[in-house]
Amino acid sequence: MHDPRLIEGNWTFQLVEERLVEAWGFLCRMPDREAAHLRVSVMSIWQQIVRQWGDAAPDAFSKRPRLGLRSHEVDRMDEALAWVELLRPHDRQLVGRVLPWLARGAVDIPWRKIKAEMGWIGSPDALRMRYGRAINKIAVKLSNGKDGVKFRQPQQFAPS
Repeated sequence: MHDPRLIEGNWTFQLVEERLVEAWGFLCRMPDREAAHLRVSVMSIWQQIVRQWGDAAPDAFSKRPRLGLRSHEVDRMDEALAWVELLRPHDRQLVGRVLPWLARGAVDIPWRKIKAEMGWIGSPDALRMRYGRAINKIAVKLSNGKDGVKFRQPQQFAPS
């Protein structure tokens, strides 16, 4: 079933962010993280998002039960992570630092902490706005179907 919030292929900030957070969750669920990151499609994209494993939030890869992914989950993950290639490298890194916080359900993102980790010279608020522009850029590109971006309408699926 298609997501009813996606009307005539118009992607919103919220839909894009939700799909990226979902992709992060799938990435964390990969059964063997080292081997999973060696897959060409995931490795090349993810390394552009987070240059070093230590760059992610400290407990981003906390130990949790690892459930295997279904093929449609891997497809959705690969598709969403590929969108990040539309961003400049610095923005990819920013998105990669925010996703773990969103995945944990953080209401307030620690922009000051992210600012310090990234060595950002501007204000935390400017960093927050830059993140917003990055996600919005993805939403606009997906809605317009430009730059050869491949996308499918989000589908809701029930875990089986």
